Amino acid sequence: MMAIRVCVAGATGWTGRAVTGALLGSSDFQLVGAIARRQVGVDIGEALRSWQSPCAHRRLPGRGAGGANRCAD
Repeated sequence: MMAIRVCVAGATGWTGRAVTGALLGSSDFQLVGAIARRQVGVDIGEALRSWQSPCAHRRLPGRGAGGANRCAD
């Protein structure tokens, strides 16, 4: 089964952090975009590093692999 591709708006907010961490830890979903106004251009793993999620330190696949590795505004 192909993973469901997801983009999270507000990825560094209170709820967005939990959703993003859960997506990064799931094999059913692929996080392909992360939108965060305060963290523009920052790797999502770095943006979430201060939040103690077991998934927060994982890097997203590079753009060549169909993923995203930076926050956007």
